[in-house]
Amino acid sequence: MEYYEEDVPHVLAVDDNLIDRKLESSILKEVPVIIMSSENIPTRINECLEKGAQTFMLKPLKLSDVKKLRHQLTKSGS
Repeated sequence: MEYYEEDVPHVLAVDDNLIDRKLESSILKEVPVIIMSSENIPTRINECLEKGAQTFMLKPLKLSDVKKLRHQLTKSGS
């Protein structure tokens, strides 16, 4: 399988303040934020990264993208 196929949901509403709220929580501060979106809008991508997202991945995801992410997460958690 070359691409990850998403069954449901086809539309997912995301709280634009999620990253801000995460940073305010002492429990969630260390949890990495990974944004996955089909919207390739540079200003939106930069905004997410500037607010603290660890990475921004464009859909559809390739298996190699997921493997790279797994490597990044396990490396940063060491």
